[in-house]
Parts: sequence; structure tokens; C-alpha cells
Amino acid sequence: MATKNKVLSQKSFILLFIGILLISANLRAPITAVGPLSKILNQEMNLSNAWVGMLTTLPLLAFAVISPLVASVAGKFGNERTLFASMLFLTLGIALRSYRANDGCLFIGTLIIGVAVAFGNVLLPSFIKERLPEKIGVMTGAYTVVMSLFAGLGSGLSIPIERGTSFGWRGSLMVWGLLSLAAVIVMLPLLHAKQRQPAPAGGQRRPTLFFSKKLLTSPLAWYVTLFMGLQSLLFYVLMAWLPSILVSDGYRASQGGWMILVLQIISLPASFLAPVLASRRQSQTGLAVFASVLYVIGFAGMLSGKWRLSQKVSL
Repeated sequence: MATKNKVLSQKSFILLFIGILLISANLRAPITAVGPLSKILNQEMNLSNAWVGMLTTLPLLAFAVISPLVASVAGKFGNERTLFASMLFLTLGIALRSYRANDGCLFIGTLIIGVAVAFGNVLLPSFIKERLPEKIGVMTGAYTVVMSLFAGLGSGLSIPIERGTSFGWRGSLMVWGLLSLAAVIVMLPLLHAKQRQPAPAGGQRRPTLFFSKKLLTSPLAWYVTLFMGLQSLLFYVLMAWLPSILVSDGYRASQGGWMILVLQIISLPASFLAPVLASRRQSQTGLAVFASVLYVIGFAGMLSGKWRLSQKVSL
């Protein structure tokens, strides 16, 4: 019996590991896939740059509005159910965004995607801490790497998929629904397994997330919020507009998308090591300052234009 339980435990861990990685893969790719297609959307949908920009701005607005509400929803339904629902709604949003019959669905679907990803962004770290408390550093690094990798793939593959299929840009955006659907399928047995677990002693439910009014008066909380907000802003600005900037500078649309993939691949080692290093340090201030300095150097280099790659490079 002990051997059987051990095997079941190993199977559960593998399923949980796959589920975490699949959710991670869905937290950026459906959004970053839009940037390289901006010129095509300008032409085929007759959208101005402002409206195309809204396709990447709407998810960020959803993050800002929805994120503070995630704790109360997860506290009521649990992390597993809420994450499962977020992946289900993400699949719906991706399908609706590519729906041909109504162009308004492009923006409605994008908004749904933003809401779904907001839940995943907030809940996944808490989910890892709850289910794998002894592997927080490694699992956080793993999910960050996968999230970064698929963010790059979402951008890099947009144009090749758009040109290589008969579905055009709609098919290029729709393909990421297969990834979110895979996350739904993997989360389903985890959902049932969690429901079969006995309730905690005393009938009290362990809180998943919490929000304290003390946070509003904590300087550290505001520093962390400001830092995370600014670094997220920089990331999404790069994902949304760097391909268009490169195209306007003479690159092909496919090259602009692949540059985002190169950017994300370069960041993979740091994405994995940063959470591991942070979990071993009492203070993460030094790491935050170091990351900020790298941002300044990187943007200064881009603005100077001295390190511009040759436009003859073919990707």
C-alpha cells in the first residue's frame, strides 16, 4: 500500500508540475502575440495606431482593476477552482478575439483575456506556495522561465503562423487557445483530487490569499507595488511596440517578432536564477536595484542606436 501511495504521489506531482508550467505558458503569449501583427491589423481591420494600442492596453487595465479582487474570489472558491476557471475563460477570450462575424469581439475577447490572465498572475505564486512549499524557489524559477519563453514565442511565431496558414492573423491569435485548453484539461484532475482531500482539522479552511488594510499604510508595500508596476509597464511596452518600432526602422515584420523571442531567450537564465537567489536572501533590494540599472542601460543603448543590428540580418 505504501508503494502504491508513493506512486500516486509521484503521479500527482508530475501532473501538478505540468499544470503549473501550462498555466505559466498562458500568462503572456496570448498578449505578446498581438504586437508583431499591429501593422496587419492597421491594414486589414482599418484600425488606427491608437486602437491597435488598445489591444495591448486593455489587458493591463484589466490587471489593475481585477488584481485587487482576486484574493476575495480565491478565498471563496479556492486556488484550484479559480485557476481552472481563469484558464477556461482565457480559452473563451482567445476564441472570441478571433471570431470573424463581429469585429467588436476583437476588443471584448481581449478584455476577457486580460481578466483571465490577471487571475493567473496573482494566483499562480500563491498556488505554488500552497501545493509545493518545499520547492518555492525552484518552481518559481521554472514558471518564470516558461512564462518568459512563451512570451517570446507568442511574438516570434505570430507572423510565421499568419503567413503559413490560410486563417491569417485570426488563426495566428487563435492558436494560443490550444495552449489554454491544454491547461484546462490538465487542471481538471487536479481539481477533483483537491476536492477529495479531507477538510482541515476544526473545519477551518486555510486561507489562500489575504488582503490587509495595513498594507495601505506600509511604505514597503507601496515600494514593491511601484517597482512591480513599473517593470511590468516596461515589459509590456517592449512586447507591444518594439516589433513596430523595428519595422519602422527597416526591419521585416517577422524580424521584429523574432527580436522579441531573442530578448526573452536572453532573459531565461536570469528568470530562473532570480527567484532562487531571492529565496535565499533576507532582502531582495539589491536584486531589484541591479535589475533597474540593467533596464536603464538597455533602454539607453536602444535610444542611442549605436548597437543597432544590421538590417540585412535574416531571421
